[in-house]
This record gives sequence, structure tokens and C-alpha cells, in this order.
Amino acid sequence: FKNKFFLFINSSKITSSVLGTLFIIQNFYIFDYVKRRSINLNPFVDEYISITSNVEFFKNFDFNAGTSWGGSYSVYLTSGPVSAIGSVIGWNITNNFTIARVSNFYWIYFLQLFFCLVFYKIYRLNNRFIFISTGLFLLIIPWWMGPLYSLGEVAATLIFVNSIYLFNWNRNISIILFSFSIFFGKLLLIIPFGAFYLAYFALNRNLKKAVKDFSFFLIPLLVWLLLVSLNYESGTITDYLVNMYNLIINHQSSGVDTFSNFSFVNI
Repeated sequence: FKNKFFLFINSSKITSSVLGTLFIIQNFYIFDYVKRRSINLNPFVDEYISITSNVEFFKNFDFNAGTSWGGSYSVYLTSGPVSAIGSVIGWNITNNFTIARVSNFYWIYFLQLFFCLVFYKIYRLNNRFIFISTGLFLLIIPWWMGPLYSLGEVAATLIFVNSIYLFNWNRNISIILFSFSIFFGKLLLIIPFGAFYLAYFALNRNLKKAVKDFSFFLIPLLVWLLLVSLNYESGTITDYLVNMYNLIINHQSSGVDTFSNFSFVNI
């Protein structure tokens, strides 16, 4: 079918024109849909916490949602700075929640388009389909509205997954991005990273490279801990790590308590 009816498209500039027009029309409807959802979203306390802490972070590196939520670099702030870059820009310009929400959706949209461009340059892929479909793919994620609330799951996971595709091209950059997605995004991603890296190590068993990988993995972590040491109001870095451990072990949202009744249902 393609060879008989679309051969003329492949040999001309018609394809680019059609896809460009489709991209513009598609984004008109995506913008309208995201704007309407942003207007109609119910208030959510996590949105206030995330925007407040991230505005403070990008102003003075003080990751702080207020004393009610533990102060600077509180362990209760579970979405890192990568979660709300768009919201911070939108809020600082307009002080409008709707615009901040829409801006944060486009932050993850442009983030993924950037990775698409990187892969196009590295692997010489035909990225037409990826560029056209990225916006739609973001909307079929079950919790795609998370970025509208400035939550970090989607942004951090996008960085994490794209780091996998970068691993064979530039291992060092990939490891740094893995670590960045965890410590500046969502700490929970350390679990899939552990699964990925342990499987890779089991297949290759190169201890020298593993040590080098670990040194690059530490870079974002050390930067984060440096910021914690300068601002944490509840003690030292050791206190921060202990408090984080206790939160993970004891808080119901972490899911760790299910291991006490480990079963197929819990899995």
C-alpha cells in the first residue's frame, strides 16, 4: 500500500509539509485540552508544597515549603526540583495557577522533544513519528495530570528512561542522568535503576567499570547533600539520611510495610 500510493511522498517535500501541518493542528488541540484540564483541576495541597519549595529552590537553592512541612530540605518533600521547572517559570511570570500548570506540562513536553533531537543526532534515527506522537504519548500516561500539579513522577521517569537509551552511547552522561533523576526527581527511581544496573553488571561483570560508574553516580548525590548540609534545619547530613530512612520504612505511602505480609496479592 505504501509503495503503490505514497511513493511520490517519499521522494518530495510533501511529507515534511504534511507532518508540519499535522504537528501544528495537533498541538492546537493538545494546548486547548491541557488548558481546560488545568482550569478544572481541584486544589491539591501537594501542588502548593511543590510549587512553594521549587520557587524557593530556584531563587536561593533553599528547597523549602515552609515550617508546616518540615522547613528546608524536609524529607517530606518527595518531588525534587526537576518536577516543577515549568511551574516555577509560569508562576514567577504570572502568579497564576492555571498558567503554571500548563507551563509545567510543556516543560515535560519540551524535555522529551529535546531527548528526541539528541537521539536523532546520535543514532541517525528517523524521528518524524516520534516528534508527531510525543504529545499524544504524554496524554495517555495514566497519571499524566501529575505534572499539572507540579509532581515529579513523569519528569523524573522521562529522564530515567531516556538515560537507558543513552547508556551505550555515553555511559558517564547516562549514569549522571540516572542519578539526577533519582536525587533531583524521585527517590523511588533508585529501585528500577538498581534492577537495571544489577542485571547489566551480572551480564558483564566488569568491576573496574562499576567503580567508575559509581563515582559518576555520586556527583548529583553529593551536590544534593551539599545543599542539604547548608540548609537542613533538623540537624546534620547524618540526621537527614536517618530521617529519610525512617520515613521510607514507616510511612504508609512507601509501601515498605507490605513486606511484613508478603504475598502474591501485595506484589
